[in-house]
Amino acid sequence: MLLYALTISVSAFLLFEVQPVIAKMILPWFGGSSGVWSTCMLFFQLVLVLGYAYAHWLSKLAPRKQAVAHISLLAVSLVALPIIPNPAWKHSGSGQPSLTILALLLVTVGLPYFVLSSTSPLLQAWYACTHPLDRETARGASRAAEERRSPAPKAPVPRLDGRLLQYVQHSKVGQASGLASGLSMAAQGAA
Repeated sequence: MLLYALTISVSAFLLFEVQPVIAKMILPWFGGSSGVWSTCMLFFQLVLVLGYAYAHWLSKLAPRKQAVAHISLLAVSLVALPIIPNPAWKHSGSGQPSLTILALLLVTVGLPYFVLSSTSPLLQAWYACTHPLDRETARGASRAAEERRSPAPKAPVPRLDGRLLQYVQHSKVGQASGLASGLSMAAQGAA
């Protein structure tokens, strides 16, 4: 379990470290506007969702096919390393650079980021398949934690069996405390 947790943590760290690093590298090339950041975030969010979709699709295959497909994609993505953008991509015109930014990111970091974004959901699915007892234990622990942090009892629901008076009294207390709070804020504002 420790290896799974460590791998998922490192993957998440790298996933969210790559975004600002590459964006910061290409920001001066395209004028440094907020449009550059927005385009980068669009790219990274889109590839992240595609990576999650890939992990979902892959988890439906047989385990051996999953391993072969993912290891093959991982090996191909190593060709794109290191993820240093080529200066030939620098924007030289005065037009909208969004398509150039998207193409640069796709060529430079696209496949490694895609594989990295699929790592966490894939490992979680693999862990759930290989450790079914832990899944039941986690569900039980989750239920117990949810019961511990359940909210305080809610106001009684009005009933027609004689408890209506209790409900009305409870709501009057709530109205009075709300009124007192509002008056207190108004007095502080006037002072």
